[in-house]
Amino acid sequence: RCRRRCRYDARFYAVGAAVLAAAVAAKLLGAGGFSAYPAVEVEVGPPVLALAALLILSGLAPVRRKPPRRARPGPATPASTRPLGASRA
Repeated sequence: RCRRRCRYDARFYAVGAAVLAAAVAAKLLGAGGFSAYPAVEVEVGPPVLALAALLILSGLAPVRRKPPRRARPGPATPASTRPLGASRA
């Protein structure tokens, strides 16, 4: 079943790619240390905190900052009275 693409699809894909890239980069920088025995320990350092902040901020990506643009009103002259081949410009 084919569905029509939403205008926000590209934004979601871009945010997903950015979060994935940040997670891989954070892991390469040593983030994500975890030890379960004898006590549960989770590493909290700058890479972990930066990744956490990015994940929180990525939730704001779908928020619109300004209202959608409205179409400008056309010229006062109806199309039927314009000379043949004349443009609206």
